[in-house]
Amino acid sequence: MTSKLIWLSALWAVWSFFYSGTWSTYLATYFSARSRALSSLISPSFCIVGCFGLGFLLDIESLSQRRRAQLGLFTVVILNLGVYIWSIVMQAKFNATNPDKID
Repeated sequence: MTSKLIWLSALWAVWSFFYSGTWSTYLATYFSARSRALSSLISPSFCIVGCFGLGFLLDIESLSQRRRAQLGLFTVVILNLGVYIWSIVMQAKFNATNPDKID
C-alpha cells in the first residue's frame, strides 16, 4: 500500500468502476434504443481492436520494457482523455441545444 504504482492503479480502478454508469446515463438521456444497441455492438468491437493494437505496441522488441510500458500508459491515458474531452464538449452542445432522442 505504500507503492506509488498501487495508488496510480487505484485511480484507474475507480475510473473503470464509474465509467460504465456515466456512459450508460449519457446514452440513455440522448439516444434512442436502436442507437444504444448500436453503441453496445460498436464499443466492445473497438475495445477488442484497441486491445490487439495495444498488445502489438507492447510487443515491440526493439524498445526496452520500461519504454514499452511508458508508451502503452501514455497511449491509454491520451485516448481516455480524448474521449472524456469529447464527451464534455458533446454534453455542453446537447445542453445548449436540448436535442430530442438521436436515432
